[in-house]
Amino acid sequence: MVAKQSNRNRPSEYVWLAELLASIIGNTVQLVRDVATAQQLQPMFVVAGACPNSFCGMQAVQYALPTGGGGKQQPIDFRWIKPQAANPRLMERQTLDRQPKGPHKNDPGRSRALYVQFAELFEAGGAAAVGGGLLRFGVDTHAGARRAYIEQIRSGERHYIFLIWQESWTSNPFASSKFIVGKLVYQRDPSSPLLYERPYAYKDGVLSVPVDGPELAAEGVEGVPPDRIKLNCLKV
Repeated sequence: MVAKQSNRNRPSEYVWLAELLASIIGNTVQLVRDVATAQQLQPMFVVAGACPNSFCGMQAVQYALPTGGGGKQQPIDFRWIKPQAANPRLMERQTLDRQPKGPHKNDPGRSRALYVQFAELFEAGGAAAVGGGLLRFGVDTHAGARRAYIEQIRSGERHYIFLIWQESWTSNPFASSKFIVGKLVYQRDPSSPLLYERPYAYKDGVLSVPVDGPELAAEGVEGVPPDRIKLNCLKV
């Protein structure tokens, strides 16, 4: 049961992400920026599930691809995003931009080593070994929006990712073996509103997404999946 999971955070608590997730799903996402450099970026997906915890309040991680670059893909940027203090059901829009200082400072800080792994998956030429020969990673363009995908090499099936749920992970930064497990929430077709989910395990630099077992429809609120995605995650 969901209530018995060791990670007490629930996807339904992240309703403040609904507008952002819906815009990614609909390929209508608005550009954000790096306040320090004025660089524009396009949000592509969000990682959620680790916060809140005993050290921080409600927040998630937004991954965004810089625009421009003369056709060459630039490194994917990521930063914390948070709900409004006065209305926790709505996004604090100031945190959509990278804020290097001030009241909305959202640099990943000490969490960078954990979350950079997801950015590196989709960076050009950076994921050759991460899929263990079974998965291919990339960024495609649909309706003018840049979308991150994971492709099953044998079948050619693509998962257009918009949310990665983080259910469990290595809490000890000095552990010899590190892992993150949870669920991918995605579209098969980036032009379709139908959403799906599959478990994943990211262990010691290799991401595994099994093709066997049921693929469930992720029914939720405007891209925010139901709490049941916490169940039936992979064991590591």
